[in-house]
Amino acid sequence: MPKYTVTIADVELCINTEESPDMVEKLVETVDSRMRGILSMNPRLSKSMAAIFCAVDYCADKLKGE
Repeated sequence: MPKYTVTIADVELCINTEESPDMVEKLVETVDSRMRGILSMNPRLSKSMAAIFCAVDYCADKLKGE
């Protein structure tokens, strides 16, 4: 399985996935953008808290069918 080293909100992560490099890049850009948006609205949030809010926002979008 291909392994990618990515950076999201200044945190480096290793991801193992069968997705294409283009898909991984789009995914990283999307999550990074959402995380940075959340952190910019409340800079006192930890990155862990921002990640949880990001996940909740994503799930809410999916449940609404967006």
